[in-house]
Amino acid sequence: MEKSVAIPLRLLEAILRLLDSFGELDSLNFDNCGYNPRFEYNTALWELKIKIQQLQYHLADTYLLTVGDLTDDEEDALLEWVDNGKSVYWNPWLLYDDSGSPMDFISAYRVADYFDEEPSCLSVDAPYAADDGDWDGGLPF
Repeated sequence: MEKSVAIPLRLLEAILRLLDSFGELDSLNFDNCGYNPRFEYNTALWELKIKIQQLQYHLADTYLLTVGDLTDDEEDALLEWVDNGKSVYWNPWLLYDDSGSPMDFISAYRVADYFDEEPSCLSVDAPYAADDGDWDGGLPF
């Protein structure tokens, strides 16, 4: 099932406009009285941060539509993750899927939860053990 993601064009245009303003040194008004380039830079960064936060919440809402059924714990953990400024397409456990791409938050949360419930699946069988079966847990080479 494929879902389309719609981001308000006004929001993207505002973010791009702010990003473009960082590269324009011609627009600096050094000759004007009371000009403070540091103040303008800080203001632009603050505006960019707010726009990105708005985009993150919109992406989180859209992401929730594509994930399906969530438990209350999953939803609380996701909202706390997004509140801390993190992306829904990344995870705190640094888990990757079979293709080597980072797992999205909910998929990684479910995998981490499974590993918490079934720690035996994390144990190492003895493929590197010596012929006599004595393996001290050290490096296999």
